[in-house]
Amino acid sequence: QDACDKKHGSDPREKRNTRAPKNNMAVGKNKRLSKGKKGKGKKAVDPFTKKDWYDIKAPSVFQTRNVGKTLVTRSSGMRVATDFLKGRIVGANLADLN
Repeated sequence: QDACDKKHGSDPREKRNTRAPKNNMAVGKNKRLSKGKKGKGKKAVDPFTKKDWYDIKAPSVFQTRNVGKTLVTRSSGMRVATDFLKGRIVGANLADLN
């Protein structure tokens, strides 16, 4: 029997199968994961409903003061609409201003 024991796993260097069986999957739903918000989420909002028109005016040197109009997102909280107007560059023809 000593020879038989040596052949069948008494060697500590031999690798043993310590993995769990592969067919141990849970059956049914995982209730914790499936619970969540039911609904459509955010409604699609037209971005132009949140914008205001501002007049672009030329200096008083010119006869025509109104150069045009521009769109700006409305003020909300700390975001002020006039801050978004600053730094915009408008091209105007001199013939249109006189």
